[in-house]
Amino acid sequence: MRQRASGRLVLGLVIAVVIAAAATVVAETGPGGITITEIAMASSMLNGVPETTATSFPRTGGWIYCFVRLENPSAAETSILVSFERATSGDPAAGVTGTPLAVPARPRYRTFARTGSQKPAGSYRCVVRDSAGSVLESTPFEITE
Repeated sequence: MRQRASGRLVLGLVIAVVIAAAATVVAETGPGGITITEIAMASSMLNGVPETTATSFPRTGGWIYCFVRLENPSAAETSILVSFERATSGDPAAGVTGTPLAVPARPRYRTFARTGSQKPAGSYRCVVRDSAGSVLESTPFEITE
């Protein structure tokens, strides 16, 4: 009987160590823990994914889509912010707001935001931020006359 009890104790300790290690990994990922695995620009979407990706769009082209595929290791409900900004030298600034897009409680998710192409010709970028405003990823695109 003692052997069974000590076996259960050892098993219980092993489980506690595994749970503690997993909690440490989640804590190191940080709040939200979202990772962008793909970001692409497109002029049309089909069933939630880009039909054809592009980096240049005419001013008379209609909608411009920024497609985002992400991993959410915590599988907790959260949100991301997507903005379309004039490209300037350097990295995008943190803390800038954008359109909030809900991320459901899933480990992987894909979504998109859109903007009109009637902006002045020039260099732009689609910037994805976490809910706190920290930049996760960005991709450049051009609007042409």
